[in-house]
Amino acid sequence: MDQSLFTVTNRVDAHDRRQDELFEFGAEGQSRTFGRDHEACDIVIWPAHNGTSLARRAGEIWRWGDELWIRNLSTTHEIDISTPGNPPEQPLRRRRDHAARGAACSIPGPIAVVTAPGGCLLEIRQDQIAYAGQALDYGLAEPTVAVVPEVPDEYRRLAAALCEPLLRGSRLPAAYAEVMARLKLSSLRALRRDVEALCEHYTGASAQLARRVEQRRRRQEATLGGLPDPVRHGAIYKFDLPDSADASAADSRAGGLALPDYYEVAILLVRHYRITIDDLVLIPAAEAS
Repeated sequence: MDQSLFTVTNRVDAHDRRQDELFEFGAEGQSRTFGRDHEACDIVIWPAHNGTSLARRAGEIWRWGDELWIRNLSTTHEIDISTPGNPPEQPLRRRRDHAARGAACSIPGPIAVVTAPGGCLLEIRQDQIAYAGQALDYGLAEPTVAVVPEVPDEYRRLAAALCEPLLRGSRLPAAYAEVMARLKLSSLRALRRDVEALCEHYTGASAQLARRVEQRRRRQEATLGGLPDPVRHGAIYKFDLPDSADASAADSRAGGLALPDYYEVAILLVRHYRITIDDLVLIPAAEAS
């Protein structure tokens, strides 16, 4: 079975990983667009949402040939790519016009950072075979809550949207942007508030679950803490790793995978049958493309 893990993390706030949005590319040929238009893009660059510096559809990321690729769809700006400890890659040039396909390249290496105007910051990880099992265990290998409470009626539709990818065979629950699209929501702030309330319903019901969430968060921060946030160098963001950094330790840190706390709760709901495939009737049917 293919245990490779291909993900893109949308750093909504470069200083707060709790707002990260994670997108999985689980199948060959899967593609997602990113940009500032929440109606036209799969990955919405929220810091650029109300501006014009980032294109409405800035780029496309897809999985092909067992690696991730990226294309610049903008006619107004370049897209920069950097990898830890290496010189910046050549920027992807803007399209000459909307009829052109746009410059494209494969993602170089197991971890890369993609930046563009308007605060666009995407972390790309691919083929993290060794780390995948740890990242997706969430500290829930053993029963965490003796009796898992039922989902409150007012949050059942939201919980169904969060759990939908798990119920359809994915290894990761839905990201915020995916939930907004599926439920046709317009306020990210309101969505975050409701998700937080849903999580507190379960962490508040079980001190054991709350401890496990906190322990997993600390392990995650310890893993990611050794790899600093990308620093801007001119038009490029890159990782400033100490020259004396141990290579094996750096590789371990690069394998870190930041996961919002609701991912853990979503997996709990599916494992304990609090959300099942029958609950998906609460979600509007996906529009045919």
